[in-house]
Amino acid sequence: MPWDDEEEQKPKGEKGEYCEICGAKGKWLNLQKCPMCHKYFCDSCQYLYGGKIFCSDFCAQEFFWGMDEEDE
Repeated sequence: MPWDDEEEQKPKGEKGEYCEICGAKGKWLNLQKCPMCHKYFCDSCQYLYGGKIFCSDFCAQEFFWGMDEEDE
């Protein structure tokens, strides 16, 4: 079977124990949860937009601007 040869990636830990953006992990790591996609991210990966902190520019734009009028 083709999937038997593939190595299974081991989880880096439980959600909230590591940065889901860069993979950083540590006892003194400050993690925050993105209000849009709910990923945990560290201070190095944070994206500040409109007075809120997000994990990426995409999440920030979606939070404030949502979908296009054409999509509604």
